[in-house]
Amino acid sequence: MGLWYVIITARCHQGTYFPNLGVPVAWMLMCNGTKDTIFFFLHWVRHGSPTVLLAMIMTDRDLAQIGALKIVYPDSRIFLCKWHVLRAMQTHFNAFEFPELWTKVRALVSTLDKEKF
Repeated sequence: MGLWYVIITARCHQGTYFPNLGVPVAWMLMCNGTKDTIFFFLHWVRHGSPTVLLAMIMTDRDLAQIGALKIVYPDSRIFLCKWHVLRAMQTHFNAFEFPELWTKVRALVSTLDKEKF
């Protein structure tokens, strides 16, 4: 079985969110990526740092991670990683055959404007 990992990064300073910055504050290497294993790790992190509440969490859409995160940090917002979303789309779409459409898709995924989205 492959190696699984979870990394928690800090991207917020004094209430300001910095989307391009991140500092690893905890990480775990594990031999399986089950919800119970991830829950154990997240619970350990939360117990060790009870004043740190994660407002936003980014994941690659791993359902075990999302399930454990919803239990340990129920008030957090969970987002999907842009890189992983685009990579998943590329597995079902040939970007080289439709370069103009692929450019529009990448721009759509990157937009911060709700109206454009």
